[in-house]
Amino acid sequence: MDFPIRNKHKMGKVREEVVVHICAGDPNSTVATTSGIYHSTVWRVKKRYEETGQHSDCSCEGCPHSAHTKTTIMVMRNKIKRNPQQSMNKMAKEHLVSQSTMPRIVNKDLAMRSRAVTKCQIDSHRCKQGRQTGVL
Repeated sequence: MDFPIRNKHKMGKVREEVVVHICAGDPNSTVATTSGIYHSTVWRVKKRYEETGQHSDCSCEGCPHSAHTKTTIMVMRNKIKRNPQQSMNKMAKEHLVSQSTMPRIVNKDLAMRSRAVTKCQIDSHRCKQGRQTGVL
């Protein structure tokens, strides 16, 4: 076995050959050595043939749709204007966007800088005066 087959047209012919061998009842190792392909490829073709009844390539939908679109950016801009205190993780969950996409939208596209709001105790005016004078 020299190199794996990279050409789609040749691979289609090899798949046909693999299916013929599989229908004849040959074991995977024999099919792999006679066809000159890897055992995992034979197993994958066999599995696809058993599931779909075809040996052709699966019809993929193509690239997954990006969540980083103009409409998403516009929605996020309006949402941040309405409630700037809401966290990016919550916005990502609400709009079914990954948590790595949200900072990209906020920082790069909207040119905003986010920072976590630190929680602290609210001091009364009397406590502040006591700290300044040293007497509580």
